[in-house]
Amino acid sequence: MRRVSYTNVLIIESRENVTAPFSRLCNLQNIKSDTAGNGEVGLLMALSPKYDVIIVDLEITMRCALEIIRHVRAHGYKTPILMIASKRTEQECARGYAIGADDHVEFPFAFKEFFAHVKALARLYRERIHSDTFCFLDLKLNTKCNLLTVDGHENHLKNRQQRVMALLMKWADKPLTRAQIIDYCWGFDAEILENSMEIQIYYLRNIISKSASEIVTIHGIGYMLTQRALEAELN
Repeated sequence: MRRVSYTNVLIIESRENVTAPFSRLCNLQNIKSDTAGNGEVGLLMALSPKYDVIIVDLEITMRCALEIIRHVRAHGYKTPILMIASKRTEQECARGYAIGADDHVEFPFAFKEFFAHVKALARLYRERIHSDTFCFLDLKLNTKCNLLTVDGHENHLKNRQQRVMALLMKWADKPLTRAQIIDYCWGFDAEILENSMEIQIYYLRNIISKSASEIVTIHGIGYMLTQRALEAELN
């Protein structure tokens, strides 16, 4: 069964008159949305690879909004950031662009215009990061033919294994939670067996067991692809 392609957005906004209609209209636009009503929660949610666009209201408290943008970029995430600005936040909007924001819409706005900005940024992001080939150390993954090359040795992967490996390689050296992996590789609201993901991780670990890289367990969080520890290589 072909998986429906959704745009996944995070909107960090405290005004109910913005978030309520936004959430209702998202499904009609093939958009999956998560919302955060304050900057602290929004910052934690923004540091996730699952979003195609992050929307930040500069009036959620100006300093906090700019800190969110700064932290997202400092952690290496290239996710497009759309600012909701107003006349009184023009100066902060300029600062937002300076530290890594990509676009802005002026409040109040028509939702048709708003969604046009969101979809344009999501399309740009996918063009920017999607590739047929991912590389990390001695690993090379060709997603077109599901071929994982480990130090010159070719291994054919099943579709699900390829999606898990592509996600790990795309976000190498960054911890991924179980929920993030399941969302990306199985789909939102997917009903999977409890150990389905662990089986795929186990299989991939066996394939790259002689690699310079390894999939490590981050206890209480999830998994991360990173360089194999020197001590492990010596053993």
